[in-house]
Amino acid sequence: MTIYHQNYRKKIFKEVFELSEIAKYDRNNRDIYEESLKAKRDWKNSLDTSFFKGLEAGKLQGIEVGIEKNKLEMAKNAKAMGLNISDIIKLTGLSKEQIERL
Repeated sequence: MTIYHQNYRKKIFKEVFELSEIAKYDRNNRDIYEESLKAKRDWKNSLDTSFFKGLEAGKLQGIEVGIEKNKLEMAKNAKAMGLNISDIIKLTGLSKEQIERL
């Protein structure tokens, strides 16, 4: 038997043992257990939701920063090529001040 199968069997036996212990609870203790289990699941779902929202916000922020850097690089190159500032503004959407600082 592979190590994976041995570990899997141990996990299953542990879960079965825990379930058999819970089955011994009286009604009051089972209700308390189920409430704590629900609270734990709710807490985990809240954390997971927050994590993925934060991850998505971080990705969007990174994309925005990349777009801004691309605009600045494009303006810098256009300025080096001798394009006038009004054309660079139209091309990049950057302000006159941003372009002049390059």
